Amino acid sequence: MKGRIPKPSALKLLQGNPGHRKIDTRAEPQAVIGLGEPPSYLDLEARRFWFQSGEQLVGLGTLGESDAPLFAELCQLHSRNLYLSAKIAAFRRVKILSSAAERKLDKLEGQRLKVSSQFIRCSAEFGIGAASRTRIRVKPDADQTSFGFDSEGNESAFAKALRLANS
Repeated sequence: MKGRIPKPSALKLLQGNPGHRKIDTRAEPQAVIGLGEPPSYLDLEARRFWFQSGEQLVGLGTLGESDAPLFAELCQLHSRNLYLSAKIAAFRRVKILSSAAERKLDKLEGQRLKVSSQFIRCSAEFGIGAASRTRIRVKPDADQTSFGFDSEGNESAFAKALRLANS
C-alpha cells in the first residue's frame, strides 16, 4: 500500500482537529485500551520500560492490548540501545585503542545509531517523542480552570516548580 500510513482516530482526537474535518471513528476497529503482562522473552531493561512507559501510554489512550507485539519490539529496541551505549562507554574508557578495537567501536556506534533510528520510528506509532507531544492537545480536567491551578486558585506543585525554575 503506497502513501502515508493512516493515523489512528485516538491520536487524531488527542492531537486536535485543525482542519475541522469529521473524524469517522466507526470505520476503525477500536482496541481495548490496556497493558497486559509483558512477554516472557523480554529482558530486565525491556520489562522495566514495558511497565514504566506502558502505564503512561495507557493513560494517554494510545496503547491497546492488541498493540502488545509492537510495544514489545519497542521495549526490546530500548533495551538494545542501552546495552550498546554501555558497551561504547566501556570502549571509550580505554585511552589507547588498537586498530581492531577502533573498528569494533565504529561498528558498535553504527549499530546503536541504527537501533536508535528504529526506536524513534517505532515510538512514533504510540505518540512518543517531543514532536508527537507538541501535536497532542488535552482538555483540562473539570477541577482545573487554567494550567497549573485548581478551581480554588491553588497552584500545583508542577506549576510552582516551573515558576521557580524560570525565575
